Formats: sequence, C-alpha cells, structure tokens
Amino acid sequence: MIPIEKLLAVKTIITHAECPDGMASAMILRDVLPQAKIVFMKHRTPEHINLPVEPGTLFCDFPPHEDSAEAHRRAGTIVLDHHRGAKNLTLSFGENGVFADEVDDPGVSGAVLAYREVWKPITEHLADECLSFLTVEEKATVEHFATVAGVRDTWQNKSPLWRESVAQAEALRFYPEDRWLDSAHATNPNIFGLGFRDRLSLGEILLERNEASTKKTIAGAFRFTVDRAPRPSLRVACFQGTHTSDVAEALAKEVDLVIGWATFVECPEDIIGWDSGAATARGPKVALSCRSRDTFNAMEFAQSFGGNGHNKAAGFSLHLSPKDLNMYSFVRELVENYCRQKDL
Repeated sequence: MIPIEKLLAVKTIITHAECPDGMASAMILRDVLPQAKIVFMKHRTPEHINLPVEPGTLFCDFPPHEDSAEAHRRAGTIVLDHHRGAKNLTLSFGENGVFADEVDDPGVSGAVLAYREVWKPITEHLADECLSFLTVEEKATVEHFATVAGVRDTWQNKSPLWRESVAQAEALRFYPEDRWLDSAHATNPNIFGLGFRDRLSLGEILLERNEASTKKTIAGAFRFTVDRAPRPSLRVACFQGTHTSDVAEALAKEVDLVIGWATFVECPEDIIGWDSGAATARGPKVALSCRSRDTFNAMEFAQSFGGNGHNKAAGFSLHLSPKDLNMYSFVRELVENYCRQKDL
C-alpha cells in the first residue's frame, strides 16, 4: 500500500486521454485530491516524451515514458497501471508502483486502481481523523462506478454489468472533461452528486444511437482472411472509425480481429514535402485501434509497431507515406506481414 502521506501530497495526475477509463480514473482521483491538476495524455506523443519530472506526480492507467522513468523514480512518482505491456515499468517503481494483471484480476482497470489505491485509503484516513464522513450510499456509488468502468475497459462482455458499462462509457465520452471534473456544474458540490447521475443516464440513449451506427459500419467494413496454415485462418474486419469495441462485439462470432483507424496531423511540419516524397517528410499519422479474440494477441501486434494495450484490446499509431493512401490495402499489408514474420 502506498503511504497515505504520499497520496495526499499528489499535485499532478496524469491519465489516459480520450479514454472512458482514463476519464473515470480522473474523476475518482479528483474527488479525493481536489487541488491536484488533471492532465490527459496519449502514449508516445511529444507531450508524453517531454513531460517535466516534478515531485507529487501520479500516473493512473498510463505509465511514464520509458526514457524518463528513472527520473520519475528518483522524484517519487506514483504509477498505477493494468496494461500488461507496462508491467515491468510499473513494478520498477517499488512501493510507488501498483500493477494489477488483467488475467489474475479480471475487470481491473485504471478506475478500479484509482478507487482501490487512492480513493478508498484517503477517505478511510479522513474518516479516522474525523475530517470527513461518507454515507454507505456515497461509498457504494464510487465503488460501483469504478467497477463498471473496469468491466468495459477490460472487455468483460459476459458480465451482467456489460450493457451498463458500455452505456457509462458512452456518457463519459459525450460530455467535455470539465463537465465531469468541475463540481460547479453538479447539482451538489460533489463530483458524484446528483449532476453526475443525470449526465450518466444519457449513456443508454447514446448507446442505442451507436448501435444503429455500428450496423452501418459493419455493412461497409472491408473484410479479408489471412492464411495461417496449419493454424486456422485469421478473419479480419477493418473500417474508418474508432468505435472498434462496438464493432468487435457485434462481429464476435464472425471475425477474429477488428481494426478501426483515424488519420490526423501531429504537427504541420510533418507534412511539409510529403506530396513530393521527400525523405525527411513523415506525413500525417494514422491511429489504429484493435480488438481481437483468443486466436490473436492484439497487444503483441500493437507492440510490434510501438503501441501497447491488452491481449484483446490495443492500439498504435504510424506515419503514412503517399503510397499508403489506400487504407484498406495498408491495413491488410500490416496484418499479413506481421503474421508472416511471427509465423502466426
């Protein structure tokens, strides 16, 4: 257990950007560390690589960049993570690092770790010091919120909480970050007060809308098969978009791997001279989100391209070249070359 003094000294919280579990983690942590600054970040971006090392930093659902890990260890940075690819890095922080394996502890996520390792110890400490009191209902609300976030993030689709978890994720993605983190927007001056419940209730409506959208995506998805004899062939579906989890759930019996993508420009300098094919031009980037079944390890696939994640849910990003404009061919080539090189 991380010493309570270290938890109370946290000044900056780093968590995963554009991720429902990262948002849930931030909310749980902000609830007991109201003065801490929340920073949402993506893996291996310039912001991640060049993040200043400062005392009082806590990473949740997101590890420090490996190049700055030693400096963070010396600074006493706290790291909470559940991504298997970050296991060794997280454990290298000693008593300041808590890693929870998704295989040994199904359903654990950043939000669950935020609740277990920070929210619960701090609230119990404050109660012991007679500085705060929470009702049984308030405690149950936060614990349930964290549990539901973990169900969705670790793809526990057989759980009785599955549909609720998907709806919760939709609501978390819909509202701007400040609407969840700024208690001034809540009916009660409390992140998990009545305003929280009202916003969360929108999730079911959003889920129904997205189910209709998912059907359209599936109808237009590009499908291909990779021969892996003597192993069973790998059935793949890919599409432009990022709602890979929804598509993967709908196609669970039909495909083994689902890949969604979105292109973006990290910085304008990257595309200077791109059309001319200049050697120094890196072009725009594409972010690929992968969901897989037991027959294919999405995390190892993503790691081979510098990404990370879980066995069944992972992602990575790559620079595109002019020859990669046909994304369907680009994705197919990535998968086929990977299977050939790994003899999968």
